[in-house]
Amino acid sequence: MLVRTDPFRELDRLTQQVLGTVARPAGMPMDAWRENDTFVIELDLPGVDPGSVDPSLSAWGDAPTGA
Repeated sequence: MLVRTDPFRELDRLTQQVLGTVARPAGMPMDAWRENDTFVIELDLPGVDPGSVDPSLSAWGDAPTGA
């Protein structure tokens, strides 16, 4: 019996878990809460300069963007 193996299968699986896919992006660790009339969101983005993140929201999505 011939058994085919793919040496990169496990690497592909790990990459999808860490980076996500187009259909299922990886989650972004965050905390969110409301203080009176203000919404506060804290994101865990290791290695990202806080000054390079634009926290504004748009009609197309609620994802922060990098500058």
